[in-house]
Amino acid sequence: MKKLFISLGLMASTMMFAQEKKTSSKNMVFFNQWCLKEYADMVPCITFSENNIDYKLLFGKFGDSIDLNQPIKLIEKHTQSPNFKTPEGYTIENTYSDVKKYGNLKGYPGWAYYVELPSGWCAAFYKTKPKDNDKISFFLKKYN
Repeated sequence: MKKLFISLGLMASTMMFAQEKKTSSKNMVFFNQWCLKEYADMVPCITFSENNIDYKLLFGKFGDSIDLNQPIKLIEKHTQSPNFKTPEGYTIENTYSDVKKYGNLKGYPGWAYYVELPSGWCAAFYKTKPKDNDKISFFLKKYN
């Protein structure tokens, strides 16, 4: 019986000290968008416009809110805006044939294949390996 009370006491004290840290809601950002990235990962993201170009910023933090007192890690930036042009001069009107000279095609079957450009932007193609005349679906830039 003594062992039972000791065990119950240990469990109760563990539960008291293992409570979740509460953060004031004024320091929180709530994401209402989730974006798909490779390997079927869903990550929080936001959409913003700059110079008449729409971007999606993908963040590497799971959950439906982010504490502004903690670092928020930007992991990718995406755009499929017709007004966007890479430093190399490419837009979504260009094709795989235009960008394949920059290197090997990398990718994730079922999500996208991409070619990394010298500027760090990647010309991406949805879902299947592109053929020469396939237009660029979107551009992405990865941040480490």
